[in-house]
Amino acid sequence: MSGCFPVAGLRCLSRDGGMAAQGSPRFLLTFDFDETIVDENSDDSIVRVAPGQRLPESLRATYREGFYNEYMQRVFQYLGDQGVRPRDLRAVYESIPLSPGMGELLQFVAKQGSCFEVILISDANTFGVESALRAAGHQGLFRRIFSNPSGPDARGLLALRPFHSHSCARCPANMCKHKVLSDYLRERAHDGVHFERLFYVGDGANDFCPMGLLAGGDVAFPRRGYPMHRLIQEAQKADPSSFRASVVPWENATEVRLHLQQPRTPRGEMVLSTDASLRPRSCFTFCDPTLHSCLPQRTLSEFPQEEMPEGTVASWWWNEVVHCPGLGSGQPGTSENATTSPPRTPASSMQQETRDLTKVAPPAGPSEPLPSHMEQKAMMF
Repeated sequence: MSGCFPVAGLRCLSRDGGMAAQGSPRFLLTFDFDETIVDENSDDSIVRVAPGQRLPESLRATYREGFYNEYMQRVFQYLGDQGVRPRDLRAVYESIPLSPGMGELLQFVAKQGSCFEVILISDANTFGVESALRAAGHQGLFRRIFSNPSGPDARGLLALRPFHSHSCARCPANMCKHKVLSDYLRERAHDGVHFERLFYVGDGANDFCPMGLLAGGDVAFPRRGYPMHRLIQEAQKADPSSFRASVVPWENATEVRLHLQQPRTPRGEMVLSTDASLRPRSCFTFCDPTLHSCLPQRTLSEFPQEEMPEGTVASWWWNEVVHCPGLGSGQPGTSENATTSPPRTPASSMQQETRDLTKVAPPAGPSEPLPSHMEQKAMMF
């Protein structure tokens, strides 16, 4: 099997430390679409094909909080009545630019083979999402795309339907991303696939609800300054212990890529050592845990102490020890000089976390319904 992370030169390993089966993913990487993969809200973008590039106020006034999907159904109907055809809408979706650094991030993930399983959960619509991804050359990366069904109706006009119904009081009536993700994890567990870690990249308020499914060792990537980021900050402030996942805000998707390139332990803490003789160069890289960026690989003997940036640590995957020649009987954390990064759970007594999908609740946060797309934009200013 080819290496998961070219920077670190590591191989895919199963939870028990053996090589993962060919085609068996280690990590689930979930993306939002609007203002995450693409740099616009696609529901706003399609207004460009409306007469005068604006919607009538009488139509905008029909929006009801929590029923944004119903409102967008009326928007598509209005556009169709004005002579806008699916091909016109497709051209708009295909022209929406990717968010900064997103193309490089998706290319990096695609090169990792079976290490990542990638899905997309979006409150936009399947026609728009697939059109944009196909034009950008990334549609094949996604194993599943969860979005509101859309396509030409009997008149040849684009019609939109809700994704599902649910009982979550926080989310819009047509989609709860917590339910979508938990159902998917349950489905994959039934298939015998149990992910070692979850990564979630999003921006909106509706991306906050599935954060309750992330455990210690998982990573949330909220777009910096957007509603998802603000809601996470509020939850952390209200009850720091309620939010277990690591949080890595991003402005450019390159920041997400650099973080994913960092070698990491399966649901554990980084193991550090000042004794470079314990590990060959291929087993670790120097990483700055604050900037989430990796420096060129050098052994500690090649990197004088005075050259090391403040806060820089040498991190490596525990399980890779069985594949590193020259380690002898050395085990992670057994070196006389070994230390650990500030742990959430002491490495010596760390227990693997499990996900009980029947009991996991969204993280603590506002009890009122999450903002709609319209309200999210107002939150940003």
